[in-house]
Amino acid sequence: MASRNFCRDRQGRELSSTSYQSYGTHTLLLPRIITGPGRYLTRKGEIVTIDSLGGYADWQAAGKYSDGVDECWLVSGRIFPSADLTSPNDIVRPL
Repeated sequence: MASRNFCRDRQGRELSSTSYQSYGTHTLLLPRIITGPGRYLTRKGEIVTIDSLGGYADWQAAGKYSDGVDECWLVSGRIFPSADLTSPNDIVRPL
């Protein structure tokens, strides 16, 4: 499996700190849940695999759901770049 060093938006552009500046409370202020490659548990109980960390200031994590679908998370485990928004797909702890 190829390792990715950063995440991209739906148009294929690399996400950067400026991509997230328009959101509310930034997730960089949240505790770091994703510390490296491995298996993690989402809020809804699904197991996901993180393949790599990278991108702007090493705060992005790239991985896959158990069905093989690619996803990017922030190292806080959140998908959305705001501490005010949560998702069932947010990572809550390592396995």
